[in-house]
Amino acid sequence: MSLADQLQEAIKMHQGGDLDGAKKIYQEYLAQDEDNIYVLHLLGNIFLQENAPREALDLFNRSIAINPNYSNVYHDRGIALHNLGLLSLASDNFKQLIILEPKNALAYQNHGRILQKLEKIPDALESFSQAIALKPDLVVAYFDLGVLFNKMNQVPLAIENYDHAILLKPDYVDAYYNRGIAYHTIEELSKAISNYDQAIKLNPDFIDAYYNRGIAYQSLEEYALAIMDYTKVVNLDPHYEAAYVNRGIAYYLQQFPDQAIVNYDQALKITGHNPEALFNKGLALLMKGDLLGGFELYEWRFRGGVKELQDIRFTNPIWDGTQSLANKSILLHGEQGLGDIIQFCRYVPLVARHGAKVILQVPETLKWLLSNLEGCSQVLTEGEQRPDVDYECALMSLPHLFKTTIETIPSPGAYIIADPQIIEHWERILGPKLKPRIGIVWSSVSAFTKDLARSIPLSQFITIVLPDKYEYICLQKIVKEDDIAILKSNPAIRFFGDDLSDMSDTAALIQTLDLVITVDTSVAHLAAALGKATWILNRLDSCWRWQLDRKDSPWYSCVKLYRQVNTGDWQTVLENVRTDLAEN
Repeated sequence: MSLADQLQEAIKMHQGGDLDGAKKIYQEYLAQDEDNIYVLHLLGNIFLQENAPREALDLFNRSIAINPNYSNVYHDRGIALHNLGLLSLASDNFKQLIILEPKNALAYQNHGRILQKLEKIPDALESFSQAIALKPDLVVAYFDLGVLFNKMNQVPLAIENYDHAILLKPDYVDAYYNRGIAYHTIEELSKAISNYDQAIKLNPDFIDAYYNRGIAYQSLEEYALAIMDYTKVVNLDPHYEAAYVNRGIAYYLQQFPDQAIVNYDQALKITGHNPEALFNKGLALLMKGDLLGGFELYEWRFRGGVKELQDIRFTNPIWDGTQSLANKSILLHGEQGLGDIIQFCRYVPLVARHGAKVILQVPETLKWLLSNLEGCSQVLTEGEQRPDVDYECALMSLPHLFKTTIETIPSPGAYIIADPQIIEHWERILGPKLKPRIGIVWSSVSAFTKDLARSIPLSQFITIVLPDKYEYICLQKIVKEDDIAILKSNPAIRFFGDDLSDMSDTAALIQTLDLVITVDTSVAHLAAALGKATWILNRLDSCWRWQLDRKDSPWYSCVKLYRQVNTGDWQTVLENVRTDLAEN
């Protein structure tokens, strides 16, 4: 067999997937004709297919050294350089290819990918656009533009380009998946799910599509569907940690902490260290009433357990509960929401009893309210200059440091005192009391992710208003736009809005009332911390602090809990409240 015939045989073997056979003939050929740029290129391609980019690059370089105008090899050399992480050299390589072949659309497209990785976004955009101008049906260029626009947070343009890609290639799995991610980013969850569906239909083993569809279902509170998707993920890949964690969260949000813990433990078996699993396991333990174990794991919130929670910037030694505080000063940092600070400021007297001068740092709206807190020497607002102190500590670390159990929760009765002068001010405004007064809160306006789920439309909440029997005082400073007209049309509800300057005003107003009925907001904690009879209306996936199936709370002796039985079912909750009000 002639050398030419051997080469043709090797090419057939190469195309048929017999890489070892083809490689052997290419090498034998080069032993006789070492400067054959075509065979050097072919052999380099085999090394590239075998994930040996260094060997491939050596052969491509030899080919180009022999003939710098052999344009075909530049494309593959660019890929080899990319695979080796030599992105600047890969970019220079594609520039040279474009000089040799200025109408090579694939050269522009591949160069665009390199430029994107080099964070040269405008250049990448221009390169992809040029590829499409040269070849309007170049599907992958539209896909790459979609990826680029998504990275630029220009999601509508990303979706538009994924649309083009899918129009040209209706079975483009990755385009459906990425379009799903784009819709997910802008919280168009139904459209995101539809695209994940299509990606899964085309590729039934597409693990990430199942996983992200699960997240979308979870955001829609379709927990059973989310669990099904996470289960599919771990069946396909038993080492997919995040799927176990999210399946655990889905169980937790349905008030199944035992099943949640099983999943967190499965995630922890994989690497032995998963901050998110450890933190969420802590929440599940707290929901079960295991405060000792739960608060210990709750410390993982500052060690990567909560992505959205920024670590407090401590500039002094952190008190870990073991150091003596006698004649020392300590700065306690309020954290997370106003309700969290109100609930856990009960620990300030315990710290003070260790002999410490306690300084508390909180949002401005709480400053005057907490200035009379037992054991608190000074209250600072966020942003105020901190004094020199011996120690610092996060407020919500104190339950762990004091080894709190259900039986040892401090101050389940009143521990916050409203200003008597402000109380008198509100009594004058309210005038003579002709019937029992009830403070009400049906919604909040906050960045809390569950704000919508925990709020009740006033059009529904209004059913508990019995104007002949009670006087109703709105404790909300802000009312959502959808509720304004209903509020104005119901004179039985007195609204003071901006007259509630801060939480000390709200506390004083609460002290003039006989009962507070509220959804799970900071006002619930405030009323309960004041010792006022408080009825809390809770969503099904309620916070760990209200535990499971309880109608009371170990944190507040004056609280009565009304819980949803089904997700979103406020009607039953409100009917129960109305019945209790009518019987009082």
